[in-house]
Amino acid sequence: MRKKRLIIIISIILFCSLLIACTSKDNLSDKTKTEKIKLDFLVIPDQFIVYNTELVKELEEMKNRAKSNFDAMNRKYKDFSKMSEKDKKTQEKLASEMNRIYKKGQILDKTKTIENIFNQFRKIEGTFVKSFDSKDIYTMFHLNDDKETPFYANVDDSYYRQLILLKGGYIIIPKIVRMSDWEKSKVSYIKAKLPNNLVYELEKIIK
Repeated sequence: MRKKRLIIIISIILFCSLLIACTSKDNLSDKTKTEKIKLDFLVIPDQFIVYNTELVKELEEMKNRAKSNFDAMNRKYKDFSKMSEKDKKTQEKLASEMNRIYKKGQILDKTKTIENIFNQFRKIEGTFVKSFDSKDIYTMFHLNDDKETPFYANVDDSYYRQLILLKGGYIIIPKIVRMSDWEKSKVSYIKAKLPNNLVYELEKIIK
């Protein structure tokens, strides 16, 4: 039980680092920046959870709180497993508030629609970018590989289960750079231009 609790807390902290990283410094090589990456690694999820512009604003406000919390925990602990009970309760409270916002998302679980969208995604190529401006976010999609599992637990070596649609028809995919210590994992980004017909399909879902 304690191990599961710690994993959830660390997952929330990693999510906080993802939100913060959209303004992070450039740590990509020139070769990585120009290298084309096909999006065929994307897994077709059971659920597509849509967060419209208003909910994105709420998440942006949460980001500001998460940044302060994440910085404080990083300064205080080299090993999150040694976190005090008081700080664990603070993380759990933050997680509870995040879940309140997550539950406002529109859930799409129409298998054919999801498969069609992801089959189109998987044919597209993108490039790594150092960051993106959160002001350009149009909407966000959280992905559940398994609808019985919270999306923030759907993390593997490939990518964080989130797609960010920017104004202008671009998509951002957070890629996880896994470290030996899981809680020290970092996030980079793939940016890809979507064809107009796919942007239109996504906009129909948002509305």
